[in-house]
Amino acid sequence: MQSLENNRNDRDEPISIILLDIDNFKKFNNDHSHKIADQILAKIGEDLIKDKRSSDEVYRYHRCGDEFLIICKKTSSSNAFRTPENKRKIIEGTDFDIDEKTFKCTVSCGVTDYKKDESASVVCKRVEKALMKPKHELNKKNCSVLKR
Repeated sequence: MQSLENNRNDRDEPISIILLDIDNFKKFNNDHSHKIADQILAKIGEDLIKDKRSSDEVYRYHRCGDEFLIICKKTSSSNAFRTPENKRKIIEGTDFDIDEKTFKCTVSCGVTDYKKDESASVVCKRVEKALMKPKHELNKKNCSVLKR
């Protein structure tokens, strides 16, 4: 994020940040196994990378969690809002076939603009807040929220 922050302040093009979280993944992990959960995380990561534009970047967020951060360059949040909805639907429609069992997952997403002269920590806090709305405030899962 530091290199993005440095580049961000040199450019006028819009950048949006999407934070995607797998719904109820801790419970899934506990109910099944870490092995199965890790395979699902890997498959979701692969699907997110396959579905991205060449200018987008996809990362695991916090490196050991069930969240993915997507950086959408040359994209305003109003345009980027279609992206998590598309990714959300892809994941919802995927059958994760592991060890002769089929698993389903849903995700929730937060989206925000990365404003010029804004620190990475500020934009990360805002996208985390956007993600918390469907997770906690709305008590819903499998949806996306835009926070400006």
